[in-house]
Amino acid sequence: MGKVEDGPGLIEDLFEDERLKELQKMLPKMPLTVRLYLLRGMNLSAQSNETDIGPMLAGMSALSSADPLPEIILGDGDTSDENVKRNLDELRMQPRTLNPNFYAVYTFKAFMPNDWKLEIRLLNKGLMRHSLIGAAEFDIEDRLLGHKIVQRLISAKMNQKLVERAYEEIKNKENNSESQKKSHLESMMLMYRNKSLELAKAVLPWPIEYKALTHPEKMTSQGTVETVIELLMPEYEKSVPVMKIEQPRAQEFEIRLIIWETLNLAPKPDGSALDIKVTVYYDPEGWSGEDQSRDTDTHMGSTDGYGIFNWRMKFLLKVPCNFPRLRFVVQDSKLLSSNESIGEVVISLRKMINRLLKEGRIEVPSRLAVLTHPNYPGKTRGEIRFSMTILPKYEADAKPVGEGQDEPNEDPILERPTMGRGIGDFFKGVGLDLSGLLGFLNMRFLKMFAGAIGAILVFVVLFIKPGLLVTGP
Repeated sequence: MGKVEDGPGLIEDLFEDERLKELQKMLPKMPLTVRLYLLRGMNLSAQSNETDIGPMLAGMSALSSADPLPEIILGDGDTSDENVKRNLDELRMQPRTLNPNFYAVYTFKAFMPNDWKLEIRLLNKGLMRHSLIGAAEFDIEDRLLGHKIVQRLISAKMNQKLVERAYEEIKNKENNSESQKKSHLESMMLMYRNKSLELAKAVLPWPIEYKALTHPEKMTSQGTVETVIELLMPEYEKSVPVMKIEQPRAQEFEIRLIIWETLNLAPKPDGSALDIKVTVYYDPEGWSGEDQSRDTDTHMGSTDGYGIFNWRMKFLLKVPCNFPRLRFVVQDSKLLSSNESIGEVVISLRKMINRLLKEGRIEVPSRLAVLTHPNYPGKTRGEIRFSMTILPKYEADAKPVGEGQDEPNEDPILERPTMGRGIGDFFKGVGLDLSGLLGFLNMRFLKMFAGAIGAILVFVVLFIKPGLLVTGP
């Protein structure tokens, strides 16, 4: 095991054989406290596929997921042994994720070398039984005896026991020679106790480890687990407090998205005008039923696939998140039936968020995104122009802006469009192009309306309030 470097050489010189005997006695029944800090699972192998893909944002990769939960096993590798220590932590199950955050602490009382194997198993929760996603194994005995400071700690412990034994043999003897030796042994006992405590604390901090998860029936890695494992002798456990671990707090940002216009949208098969409306879905987790959506107003009666909106939308972004994406759906709005999708595009925010965490703010200048449709593979269905700002929530609260063109309408000021918002555009959108008729009738209707208002005023003055125009003396 090596010799204690500081302190008298009495033990090394006089009790070398006894040290070896003590080591042989100590190791077969050596008590040990094992603390496992299970932090995260990362990039787990998908275990299931969701079927409701309508409003999901993140594509097929987001639809594949798992419901992972941890099981911790400590023993000699024989899981059927009744002495095995097991913790199936169903309360830590993380629904629908391939990157679970556990941040849990598990403490076991072990005895070396029997409890040499620590196994972390991540299971996929099932209705009747759980299935294995992957497992990571750790050799506790190897890392305990292979740690240089732990080696010195064990050596100091053995020396302390030998000194205590020697002291017990002479403590009741009163002659001068034994008294001097007793005093010397007392000082050595104190030294080794302090040294053992010092070494027990010096072992810390144990490093963060990343271990690949494996499956006996699969050749590739099933993900990674992030852990910290502390090995402590029971008498020093109280002097080494449990580390405080917690999931990193989410940072809040506000997404300010502006839908400017659509261009070159695919026409209807019958060539009739489009009533264009844009819906944007946002869901950082990518799951059905949890998405947020915002709608623009409707640009009516477009015959060339052009629509103008100047419409602001706001979304709350919390980082970290699993699938930060925006899905733009451009539709032909229907008055009496459901809207018909013209095309869509998904914008991933993952790279933007990486920049956002470094820079604190992201500006995406006006840009065009190409629209596609699953029913028309390989064909462009038009384009949409948008811009975006992502800024800290506290900054957004200090300088608020409104949705659409609502107040506060600034940064930038958005002009309310008039194109595609008139009565003629409405009738054009429902298949009635009355623009010529309305132009012809505009002046006649205006004259008739003015005449009617004048007649009403004359009637009121003559018959209802005849003194209305008479001034007093």
